[in-house]
Amino acid sequence: MKQSNTRFATRLGVIFIFFLTEFTSFAAVTYVQIKPKSGENLFMLFRKYAIEPNSCNINHFKEINRIKNLEKILIGVTYNLPILKYQYNGKSITTSIPNMDRPTAVKIMNYNKSLYQNKLKKVPYTENKIVWVVYDQLGCKKGSSPDVAEKSKPNGLAKPTLVASKEKSTLTKATIASSSSESNIKPINSAPVKDMTGNIKTEPNIRENEAIIATETTTNATALKTKIVPIFGPDFQEIRIVSEELKNKVYYLVSGHGGPDPGTMYKGSKMTLCEDEYAYDVTLRLARKLMEHGATVHLIVQDPNDGIRNESYLKIDHDEKCITGYPLVLNQRLRLTQTTDAVNDLYRKYRKQGVDMKDQIAVHIHIDSRHEDMRKDVYFYYQEGNQNSTAIAKRIQNTLDQKYKEQSGREYTGTISSRNLFVMRNTLPSTVYMELGNIQNQLDQKRIVYSSNRQALAEWLYDGIAAE
Repeated sequence: MKQSNTRFATRLGVIFIFFLTEFTSFAAVTYVQIKPKSGENLFMLFRKYAIEPNSCNINHFKEINRIKNLEKILIGVTYNLPILKYQYNGKSITTSIPNMDRPTAVKIMNYNKSLYQNKLKKVPYTENKIVWVVYDQLGCKKGSSPDVAEKSKPNGLAKPTLVASKEKSTLTKATIASSSSESNIKPINSAPVKDMTGNIKTEPNIRENEAIIATETTTNATALKTKIVPIFGPDFQEIRIVSEELKNKVYYLVSGHGGPDPGTMYKGSKMTLCEDEYAYDVTLRLARKLMEHGATVHLIVQDPNDGIRNESYLKIDHDEKCITGYPLVLNQRLRLTQTTDAVNDLYRKYRKQGVDMKDQIAVHIHIDSRHEDMRKDVYFYYQEGNQNSTAIAKRIQNTLDQKYKEQSGREYTGTISSRNLFVMRNTLPSTVYMELGNIQNQLDQKRIVYSSNRQALAEWLYDGIAAE
């Protein structure tokens, strides 16, 4: 009887140890931890560790650190980054992480190699058997909005092999979704308009998150070839390539604000004018014009259903996304990081393909807000110390000066200067930043409200950009 009790106790102990081991492995979700240094903010930390500043990673960062205000990152306080630690089994990442597919595993492998090469990891994962995985590779539902991380049900979890933390973490439990999330840049060819006076329909037939790639169709006597670019809307999607003078040029067009941030606004008694809607329309028209002459154009901010519009009052919406497919985030610094990183990733890709740095140009289009009595002609900023950026800004300014003399007979007063803006400091290709006018001034409003003026603006900007 005593022997039987001993066997039962031993068996019960084994079961208990097994249960405890299993429970601990589920609970011991650990993250890479860091203490921000003086001058560091969340944007810098994400950039340093190559974390995509999308809603998925940002929301998870707030969740695992139990914070709401991203502006209040404290110096010297330990924070969990949205990077999980997994035990490497010595064979492959695919077999080390539950439900891992090979394409995602390759990304994770390259990510860890890059961290080691940049001295962010002291030891290769193949030696210390610890793999770092950015949260959005596992925690966001593929193909859907990454605003909310997908959570697996407890009974649907495979056996996790997450590394137990040696430090006290601000969060020790988490559930990790098994689906991967693509974060690759989706290249897009795009660009301004057919007719300034035609009636325009505004129901573009483009699916959300679809890579917007121009497709060639037929040729005719007046065009070298024709391309279809759905983002311009059904009445403007057909692009007739009339020359190839810009065929070796790559342009990154960034319209101001978008998504949750409409930018500057004029609120009248009957209508509201929003910066992001009018800047986006001018940007589309400029993009289309550049493409007509053979340029490769990337729209960094994209609206899936606006297209080019000829209405005077453009309805506001909040569905603009980054070219990466992720929604634009509300936090200004992170949103600027989001779009700037998209430009820089594409720039590096083209540099590897042999495209010269002087043949890649970024253009930011905004609308200013000043006192209602202050009229502002289109004015420009260039990158300090960048001769190509300065030259482009001067060309556009000279073009507008000449056009004003020809069209209106009045003096053009738009200025150019350098300015230490975030996008000017951090964008790799030569960059020009412009303000189209003062949205509060009634005369300046005519420059953007009338579609014929938006078209003229786009064509004048094209003339200045292309006039090398």
